[in-house]
Amino acid sequence: MNGQYYVEYQGVFGMLNTPVMSETAWKKVIAWLGRYVEELALATCEQVRTKIVERGDKFTWKASFDGFYLTRGHHSNNCSATLHDVSSDKIAWYAHRTKRGPGANWHGTSSGAEGDMLQELLESVKMKGFTIQQIVMDHDTSGGNIACGSFPEVQITYCGNHTAKSFHHDLTKLKSIKYKCSPPCKSRVTEDFIKRAKKSLRQIMANRDVVSAEDPLKAFSEALLNFHSHYCKDDHSSKWCQYHPKELSDGSPYSTTKPVKCKEQSDAFLDLLKDMAKRPHEYVTPEGRVTTNSVEGFHGLALKYRGKRVDLTHSHYVCKTNMAICHKNLGPLWKVICLWIMGVDVPQSAVATIIKEHTKWQKLQHHRSTPRYHKYKSQLKERAHKRHEQERNHMATLQAVGITVSHYTGHSVTDENDSGTPVEQLADTEDIPCSLPEDAIDPPPDDAELLLFLYDCETTGGSFHNDHIMEIASMVVVPDNVNVTKPDFTSLCHTSRHIVQKDTILRVSQQYAQAMMFDLCNLDRREG
Repeated sequence: MNGQYYVEYQGVFGMLNTPVMSETAWKKVIAWLGRYVEELALATCEQVRTKIVERGDKFTWKASFDGFYLTRGHHSNNCSATLHDVSSDKIAWYAHRTKRGPGANWHGTSSGAEGDMLQELLESVKMKGFTIQQIVMDHDTSGGNIACGSFPEVQITYCGNHTAKSFHHDLTKLKSIKYKCSPPCKSRVTEDFIKRAKKSLRQIMANRDVVSAEDPLKAFSEALLNFHSHYCKDDHSSKWCQYHPKELSDGSPYSTTKPVKCKEQSDAFLDLLKDMAKRPHEYVTPEGRVTTNSVEGFHGLALKYRGKRVDLTHSHYVCKTNMAICHKNLGPLWKVICLWIMGVDVPQSAVATIIKEHTKWQKLQHHRSTPRYHKYKSQLKERAHKRHEQERNHMATLQAVGITVSHYTGHSVTDENDSGTPVEQLADTEDIPCSLPEDAIDPPPDDAELLLFLYDCETTGGSFHNDHIMEIASMVVVPDNVNVTKPDFTSLCHTSRHIVQKDTILRVSQQYAQAMMFDLCNLDRREG
């Protein structure tokens, strides 16, 4: 369907000098099929535009836009862009771009192709006599300028998900600011602070008090600037702090967890909020928080018809992407309609199977539009966030323990780690549980013998944030005159990762493993 089998068969049988189908024949089949698929795709888009006119939204149309690439990076060759109707969640216009090979229609950069396709789509909208009242897109400055150039009165709204992602990127930059205070202050920007600030931004974007205010833009700016008082000054006197209790269960006043006291980071955070408050129309709409989820969902649908591992020709890419457009607008029933246009007789069993698939697709579309489904998806995301937060805290604790051990064993430790967080903040021994009181630890005598404690961990990979510890082992090297009951320790660790048992050693060839085992056996014999 997507050319994957053709590529794999060509690779296997090509080594035997017996190709399955010549490349010329393959291109002819795609070119012949592509004409009918493109005709159907254009017809479905015209049908969507007709529904918009019948609905009375021709001069107040609300659209959403996004572009996507077959593959990103230097070798990116094919990309597309779609303009969706927000009300019906269907595609009204589309465009394709190819940089190299037959059918190439773009000679600029890959990042510039998205803006060029947006310009083409907006010109097509104007030619049809439509007027875009509001357009939802990701946080792309060039796209906003292009939309304003074609429709000066258009209201540009950025996707809430991309806005939160951009906010996260800006806060990460704040976290990497070098501290200048001496001694280094511990109240700096942390991952927990970034998570809470992102959550607060999503909440005020969909807050009813903000959306239903007399001036929603002014209300959003006030609520946004209150972030600095809430997270840095620990001041909760503003009316925008009414959504959390003023007192805790024990009667103590509410207080921000670890407020940011670092002057450099606090001032940079305030400057970021002021800059965002100057552009409230990019975050708030009368409908609340809006996203480009429907457009992003189409990207996943397109992968069913042409996978990222296959990049054959321009004709193949356009044909398969147009199939996805037909599926988006008509559902699985498009296959029967396309074969009918081609004049191909379809067996009744095949028609029955496609109709059954189409009925299931319709039920799923209806189910996804219900509030119950959205509540269920929100619960899944909340569980995933909690699980990731627990794993992140666990890894941070392990890092703090490692730094503390290095500190007391005399290893050299830099003043900062890769994330820019001071070592004093990570290696705070007060956060590490200890079963002994401080007065129970006596200083070592002057004639104390040197005792070495060695430990090692086996992990699922090399990533600090994504991989888990599977096994930990330790051993104590003691002097001859010291008796230790159990000088070594080993234990498996509980992990949520699924670990597959393998007979081979990771990244070690079988010949190398056998050679190592042979050397070890000979060493044991010599020592024996």
